[in-house]
Amino acid sequence: MVYCPKCKTLSEGTVCGFCGSCRVRLPGPDDYCLLTEQEYVWASLLDEVLRDNGIPVVSMEVLDQPYGLRRFVHHRVYVPYGAYEEAKKWMTELLDSPVSFEE
Repeated sequence: MVYCPKCKTLSEGTVCGFCGSCRVRLPGPDDYCLLTEQEYVWASLLDEVLRDNGIPVVSMEVLDQPYGLRRFVHHRVYVPYGAYEEAKKWMTELLDSPVSFEE
């Protein structure tokens, strides 16, 4: 696994799978890595779950390409590499669980 400091992603191989940069390196425990990109609501829920479980998290707003006059807002969620695997487990549990509106 290599880390791209330019786009903060993890990739296999010798180049960044996200931006194509060749300036990749081994990740350090404090390097913030892209965990996921989600719609605002899901990113906010994930942010809260991670914080509640002691995982530092940074979210950044990203505007998608416009469809007509509307733009869709997503958030990229970043966590330190040292907490990346634990954060992935929490993300999978949250995003793969069925949503219920029953009381």
